[in-house]
Amino acid sequence: MDDGVVRIGACRLAPGRGLLLRDGQPVHIRAKTYALLCFLVANAGRVLGKDELMAALWPGLVVTEDSLTQVVRDLRRVLGGDAGQVQTVARRGYLFQAEAPPVVAEGGTHGPRVAVLPFEARSDQAGDRALALGLAEELTHGLARYGLVTVVARHSAFQFNPGVVPVAEVAARLGADYVVEGSLRRLGDVAELSLSMMSAEGGRQVWGQSYALGRSAMRLMQEDAPHHVVSRLMHDVEKRIGLRAAPSATGNLDAFGHFLAGVAALRSYGPGVNEAGRAHLAAAVALDPGFALAHSYLALAELIIGGYVAAPEAVKARALTRAEHALRLSPGDSRCYWMTGTVRLYSGQFQAAELDMRRGLELNPSDADLLMALGHVVTARGNPDEGVALMTRGVQINPLHPPWYHRNLSLALIMAGRYAEARARCQLFPNDSVQRLTMLACCQVMCGDAAGAAASLARAFAMDPDWNPLANADQLIALEHDHDRARFHAMITAALKAWRGG
Repeated sequence: MDDGVVRIGACRLAPGRGLLLRDGQPVHIRAKTYALLCFLVANAGRVLGKDELMAALWPGLVVTEDSLTQVVRDLRRVLGGDAGQVQTVARRGYLFQAEAPPVVAEGGTHGPRVAVLPFEARSDQAGDRALALGLAEELTHGLARYGLVTVVARHSAFQFNPGVVPVAEVAARLGADYVVEGSLRRLGDVAELSLSMMSAEGGRQVWGQSYALGRSAMRLMQEDAPHHVVSRLMHDVEKRIGLRAAPSATGNLDAFGHFLAGVAALRSYGPGVNEAGRAHLAAAVALDPGFALAHSYLALAELIIGGYVAAPEAVKARALTRAEHALRLSPGDSRCYWMTGTVRLYSGQFQAAELDMRRGLELNPSDADLLMALGHVVTARGNPDEGVALMTRGVQINPLHPPWYHRNLSLALIMAGRYAEARARCQLFPNDSVQRLTMLACCQVMCGDAAGAAASLARAFAMDPDWNPLANADQLIALEHDHDRARFHAMITAALKAWRGG
């Protein structure tokens, strides 16, 4: 199955976006039901036995045929009048009968490609620059939730300072059809945000609007601005757009400021940054207990400080409770699913982590960070080829991506047995760490470069003489299955043997 759209009567399955559509609108479908549909479509024209389907849907678990029957029943309910394409073959299993032609190529894009540049702060008041950048990031997420446009990821778009590089050049380097710019200025106690959208062709302005961001009006901007941008692009407001921004934001400017400072700290490196991030996020939650995103990132901060997979069980449980609370506050924000899935992954809840992240991707098909995170999860679950495919899409959306993309993709390539590609990706890391050097050593030894592997581990042990690659393998990737862990440990063992000289 490729990234094309598969026709199922009046429905369209868009596996590249993680969506089932009817008349262009997303259809609500449970994660397990969606997984069954994708598996049936991928094996169209072939009778699939019940054992094969149960193994595909519940890998490593023992379930009864009743579980499969319930999922099939739910799929037929979702498809409605088109359910006839899912056929029962007596005493054998199920068959998906594809229409002809079954696939319509999408070309890998979904609607116009839009880049939101960092907004300019036109005052020196403390916190205004962070506020301007945070509002640009919120608009980026808001646009992506519609699923009608492709949104360039924040990290790539934020490489271009406002007004420095011409719009045409920015659009060309990011592959964007439209560029959104903004400026923030203070008017007494109120901040005014002015937005404009420029076409890559000729740099002409196609939309513009200003918002006064008082304490009660900031949420209005976060809801309306994405709607107006997408409406202008799609030219069919009433028929094609029925979505609003997720109620995960806050109308409290002080809480939003602490949130921005907390996330910025978590994205940085250095002593004490994670603790500083946690303090800011805790302050945001204290100022606005209903601020879902602040709860989500606070859960992540607690997990990071606790040591990820090595965190005490009480820390993991507390982080998961907070992440699930954020989901209840904002069930429509993909980032809340991303954070919850991450906590579940490092708590050993692999299947639940994947389901959370897939749900998040349904809500925001253009979230490059979530694509990278989901790719990491499915790699951990024993599906590195799918992991590489997901991450490749993430890189395409976020071509000027942060360094952690290299790490996730390197690990997926290693587990997929594509060692030369993994080695090349490892060498793109901007900074050394014992984890990166261990990954590089694994790639090198699997490529037959024992001397290179020995040199990489020698550098790792010079950085940290107490580093134990085997004991800390879960810090690199927490693998679900024993055979995958054994294979990864065998690579590390081979690299250690090369380092020891034999």
